[in-house]
Amino acid sequence: MDEAACLGYPDDYFFPDTPGIHGAKQRERAKAVCLACPVIEKCRVYREATDSGYGVWAGEAYRTNSVSEGGPRRRSA
Repeated sequence: MDEAACLGYPDDYFFPDTPGIHGAKQRERAKAVCLACPVIEKCRVYREATDSGYGVWAGEAYRTNSVSEGGPRRRSA
């Protein structure tokens, strides 16, 4: 997805492992990037197809996989 708004951001921008208010703020910043993305629906489909349950995908935060369970998967967008 060469048009993805998240290109150029480091992976940890969308996979914050900081607890509490700092992590929540980071997730909100990442979600804001997604909201302006022209491929947000493709990102949502990819997340569902790959069962990526951690990080911010298509403007939504997921936390089913913790870093201690193997960590976040890298974004392909």
